[in-house]
Parts: sequence; structure tokens; C-alpha cells
Amino acid sequence: MTGEAGEIGRLTSAFSIHTERNGALIDHALAPAVVDGNGRPGEIWRGHAWKATEVLENLRADSARSPQES
Repeated sequence: MTGEAGEIGRLTSAFSIHTERNGALIDHALAPAVVDGNGRPGEIWRGHAWKATEVLENLRADSARSPQES
């Protein structure tokens, strides 16, 4: 991800992702998320406690919803 510091701060805050500077780089916590076609976050998984099958099921359910439901 790239952008202005304020934009990155708002995004990481919205997903409850901890960030800290590591020299010229930024370290961050892991929080995979599904974002719908309207740019809204759906499911967010914290850390490593998720399985690829969970993410796929969530993606399939989200794509099956009509635009009115999103």
C-alpha cells in the first residue's frame, strides 16, 4: 500500500492494524480482509487464525449477493 501518511493511518486504523516504523520500512500486523464492490470491508481476520477455505467461502457468499444487498 502507498499513499499519504494520513490516508495510510486512517486505513490501518479502520482495520485495527498496528503499524510501526522499522527504519525506512513500516512493519504491520496481519489482518486479511474481504472488501466488497462498494469498497466496504466485510470479514476481517486477525493474525494467522484463519484458513484459505474460510476466505474463499466468504468471497463466494459476497459475490452471490445482489448489488442491492451490498
